[in-house]
Amino acid sequence: MRGAFGGVMKAAIFPGWWQVAVAITIQAVYSAAIYSGYSVVAMPLQHAFQPSRVVLMLGITVTSLVGGALTPFLGAAMDRYSLRIIMLIGASLLPAGFLALSFATSMTYVVSVYAIFMAVASVLLGPVASSALLARWFTRRRGLAMGIAAAGSTLGSLILPPLLQGLIDHFDWRTAFRIFAGILFAIAVPVIAFVAVNRPSDRNLFPDGDGPPSEASAEFGQGHFRTTISVLRDPNFWFISVILGLVLSSASAVGSNLLPIAIGKGITADRGALLISVLSAGAFTGKMVFAGVGDRIDLRLLLAIAMLVLATGMLGFLQADGYAMLVAATLLTGLSGGTVVPLWGYLLARAFGPENIGRVMGLMNFVVLPVTIGAPPLFGWVYDKTGSYNNAFILYMALLPALAIVLLPRIRTQPATPATKAA
Repeated sequence: MRGAFGGVMKAAIFPGWWQVAVAITIQAVYSAAIYSGYSVVAMPLQHAFQPSRVVLMLGITVTSLVGGALTPFLGAAMDRYSLRIIMLIGASLLPAGFLALSFATSMTYVVSVYAIFMAVASVLLGPVASSALLARWFTRRRGLAMGIAAAGSTLGSLILPPLLQGLIDHFDWRTAFRIFAGILFAIAVPVIAFVAVNRPSDRNLFPDGDGPPSEASAEFGQGHFRTTISVLRDPNFWFISVILGLVLSSASAVGSNLLPIAIGKGITADRGALLISVLSAGAFTGKMVFAGVGDRIDLRLLLAIAMLVLATGMLGFLQADGYAMLVAATLLTGLSGGTVVPLWGYLLARAFGPENIGRVMGLMNFVVLPVTIGAPPLFGWVYDKTGSYNNAFILYMALLPALAIVLLPRIRTQPATPATKAA
């Protein structure tokens, strides 16, 4: 009875699924509080300090730049030290940042807070941390776990920004920021402190709740840390970086320019704004699609499908002559981007081993950052020069299939064996 009962309980409440809950939580609070909620934060700052729009947006820009510069170092630390403690630091820095914002006296002060508190928190609670955690707890069902966890950012964006706006409406903005800081602390810190577990071996378990893996079935290279130099010398790192940089930058560019694209097609601003919700719905759907198929399909094939879907979306924007076509193109773009977000962490765990995902993902984030940051202004520059976004769409339509044909077959989806390293 004990054995049968224990087997049922293990199947029902494998602690790895509690780690998925941790990943959902940190993705929700970091994404919503720092990124999707920034427009809510920006409005009272605009009224209080009267900055230009460029200066007002510097908080997000600085967060991305500083966070990108820190990611290689903090990612490597996640592989070496207690991930639970690292996430707790991030969960403390985020509410501390909002508490500090409540005392802001200038936009210089605000930008400094984002550079010091929010940038570090964005790394310690972001995709690198959740991917590193789940890669340790899952092997067979890693795609399912990562796909579900990636939906946390969407769920957080649905709940936390409206909550913050409600607080601002009922209190002065400084008080609202302080209350919001307390809410963020109450959500994230207890979950990480009492639920997060660094790795299954800390509970005398194995990934997926299975028994000890055989030598043949264990992921090659598990337990062997890669150095930064060895990662950067690996062609596989660069193949994946180019592909993911292209896909993520296109999604970023379209999302940042979506309303101007719609207005340029003759769509009213209020209907154009609805496309942002369509993009989010597509991204959420893409994450759920990955959760369903990520463990069952070759990751290169899935990435090829995502790139084909994205290229089709770009064609839709190019040919759109009405609102229905814009909705379809936006949905396809969100679907592709949403699929690739969890695929990124899963692919790196497969290609470099779960024990190296923090270092490798941190380095790759730093490599692709200039592309993802540069793509939105590139779209704007194309519009300024030509009067439309068409050339930008054509550029991505050409690059996506070309790079898929050239690079995808060369991507390795397993850690390098001594033979492949020698080759």
